[in-house]
Amino acid sequence: MQKYFCWCLLTMLVLSVPSQAQKIDGAPAKPVPVAIAANNGLRNEDAKFKGAGITLAGTFTLPSTTTLGAAPKKLPAVLLLGAQGATPRDGMVVAPEVVQPIYKLLAEHLAAQGFVTFRFDKRCAGASGCSPSLALDDYVEDARAAFELLRARPEVNPAKVFVFGHDEG
Repeated sequence: MQKYFCWCLLTMLVLSVPSQAQKIDGAPAKPVPVAIAANNGLRNEDAKFKGAGITLAGTFTLPSTTTLGAAPKKLPAVLLLGAQGATPRDGMVVAPEVVQPIYKLLAEHLAAQGFVTFRFDKRCAGASGCSPSLALDDYVEDARAAFELLRARPEVNPAKVFVFGHDEG
């Protein structure tokens, strides 16, 4: 499993392409607020876990099909990995025309489709600890620990856990 996880991370690193905000003809000149739909019964749970030498914090978003105290149905899951640097779990994207919590929106959309999701504050962001280490190995270990935390959820089918990221995530 660790070999598969490493290959997934390597593939995401190789395939990531830096994006550049571009003015599109006809686009509004001022930022447009993004409408966030009602949570449709989705449940958010905050969690802390041990990364490479520090404590990290994140949020599980669970579909409305999960019920506290009920025999859990095994669901597919997605780990959302943030971009390079001290990225907060909600992934606030600030572009010339839009400001939005892209990872939170993605987590809610996936949960509405029946996936359990987990996103976390990277080192030195949000409620996560801060370490002067910026070594890629530490970021990989942090992601591996988040992956294992997600796989261990009683609602999650450990054979159907996916990783979604971009940039260095």
